[in-house]
Amino acid sequence: MVKTLSDVSVGLVVLCSLLLNAVFIEGASETARAFVSPSFLFSLKKPVPRFLSSDTRAEKGALETKKPSLGVTGYPVTVLCAEDEETAVTEDLLKAADEAEASGDKLEACRLITQHIRRVTEGGVPTPDLSPSPEAFLSVWRDNGPRAAQLARECLEEDGKEKDPERLALLVEAGTYAVSGKGLARAALGGGLSELQKANKVLREVAPSFDNGVGHIFAGNFYVTTPWPLRSFKKGRERFDLALKVAPSSGRNLYFAGLGALLDGSPAEAAKLFQAVLGEDATFQTPSEIDLKECFQREAGKGLKRAS
Repeated sequence: MVKTLSDVSVGLVVLCSLLLNAVFIEGASETARAFVSPSFLFSLKKPVPRFLSSDTRAEKGALETKKPSLGVTGYPVTVLCAEDEETAVTEDLLKAADEAEASGDKLEACRLITQHIRRVTEGGVPTPDLSPSPEAFLSVWRDNGPRAAQLARECLEEDGKEKDPERLALLVEAGTYAVSGKGLARAALGGGLSELQKANKVLREVAPSFDNGVGHIFAGNFYVTTPWPLRSFKKGRERFDLALKVAPSSGRNLYFAGLGALLDGSPAEAAKLFQAVLGEDATFQTPSEIDLKECFQREAGKGLKRAS
């Protein structure tokens, strides 16, 4: 990942901003990496050039060494989940967030606002055909993303919490929504992309199994959703496979692994993975998985048809 872009790269970023709603590029050991909302249309079909190096191999080795637990590794159970009763509607989440923030509980407020956004916009999950996100989603990201991201930043600034996995994940997710709402060019010039890239890198380093490997999902989304010259279905698939290794039964991880396989030209493997999402053995354990269960199952069904 890199911390600076060449003049040519800057030009490409600005050009891409006309096509994309959002993206964050991870810096340090890769030339470019990002997590974007799928609000664009692809016209180019060649994979990204080899200059996009990856530290995926190192992360694979770390996973093999640490052998992370395959159980629930996500947010506290106090967070409302999509399987709760109908009273737990999105408006209640925002109201609860207001109350939490008023009482000084910034972390809970951030959790609830982020969950509200996730539910309403289906987490910006890329579909098998990579269809663009609707304008309604962009509006929600613009209205609520910046507030949630700022709360996440303040939570990370608390003493001893700069590497807390939950707070890092909240910043990456909420920050991505905020970036999605304001557009790539402004985010790039304002430094917002660098902030997200660093947070996700730290998340994967300190807690690769957090939320069943969500850091790898964040990273993989870049490769499958950005256009040339950043797009690489192969590398996106590698990231998703890392998440699947963390939690093999996770319906979310199975979906993204299937998506990666489909886009990378392995329809038979993709069909198996999408079918697994729809099977009774697929699990949706953490709030971020439960909230999007119906979305993953619906899109897995579509993916299965495309792969067949």
